[in-house]
Amino acid sequence: MTVASSIASSFAREQLSLRSRALNAHPERSAGEYVLYWMQSTHRLEENWALRLATREADRLGLPVIVHQGLDPTYEHANDRIHSFILHNARELAARAESMGHRYQF
Repeated sequence: MTVASSIASSFAREQLSLRSRALNAHPERSAGEYVLYWMQSTHRLEENWALRLATREADRLGLPVIVHQGLDPTYEHANDRIHSFILHNARELAARAESMGHRYQF
């Protein structure tokens, strides 16, 4: 199943509606260059509802998705084990993101 077809199902549309909300009242930037997905707690590209939402919005706007992953030692669950996992999987995630048509940056 492709990302586009997984988003097109009625179940996926319902889940995206239930799992997302506007964080502010700012208008959408129609002149944007990309849709940013900031990967912080879900370190996978499959079965990732936030990435599905970013993909849906990017498709709607005709923009690419950029998957950004960084290391922040100050977030709530930061620890050496998680950071080691992120570093060891960055290349694999980059290749997988590219295969899905997304750009990946670390």
